[in-house]
Amino acid sequence: MILSKLRIYIDNSVKDKYYQSHFNYHVFFIGFYLSKQFQKLKIEADGINVIDIVIGGNMAPSVKTIDSRSIIHVPFDLKSYSSIDKHGKCIYYTQLVKEAFGLLANVRNIPYCVLIDLINTLQHDNFEYCWKFKTISLPLNNLKIEFFCNINTDDFTITIKVDNRNDKRNILRGIVVRTKPDDIFFSHISNKIRIERDKIFIVSKWGVDLIGINIDDLQHGRLNLQYCDTPYPDDKKASDNFFMLQRELKYDNYDFK
Repeated sequence: MILSKLRIYIDNSVKDKYYQSHFNYHVFFIGFYLSKQFQKLKIEADGINVIDIVIGGNMAPSVKTIDSRSIIHVPFDLKSYSSIDKHGKCIYYTQLVKEAFGLLANVRNIPYCVLIDLINTLQHDNFEYCWKFKTISLPLNNLKIEFFCNINTDDFTITIKVDNRNDKRNILRGIVVRTKPDDIFFSHISNKIRIERDKIFIVSKWGVDLIGINIDDLQHGRLNLQYCDTPYPDDKKASDNFFMLQRELKYDNYDFK
């Protein structure tokens, strides 16, 4: 069976719900990155489709497989974790994942070295996973526009890079979207970009315009984001939901620590 998903989360017995929520945000990027690599590489894993790594709690290190899902418990040193900086915490996360893979390899025929190499690659990339979101060519404006996604322990961002098509000169680079590092906040963004007249629009997967970017401003090295008005002017509840969704995508929408 092909591996498709890996999830990492802290046991619900560790501290309180607030702590658990923030911990799970900070570690989410690793599971997201590995899940994408599993799907890309089509890794065979001895009847396992999903891996859940549960950090901390009262259980000893263990592996339990139910149908095609393996649940791996690994111990958590709260005192040591609390005393290290952000980079040290990322190293600690990867150590826990490697420990989990080791436990799983003891009971299942998995490509252990391949999985460890994936973790090492993420560490080599400074614990950031980046991928190209979209490329747009605007010949009439002499612009090449690229959008990149990035996820790390602190946030998910979509960055715009604008180049002159003729001389390849970079005109600007800036952040269009920033939100919490969990796909519950960014999975509703469509992978399609809409262009209408003098604007580029970031849209939702339901086809609703979220953010407008003026093309003329880009030509002059300016990034001015325009947050679109509600498409539901006669429906207060729908409008409130739209503005809440839109607010989650603003660069300064939260102070996350």
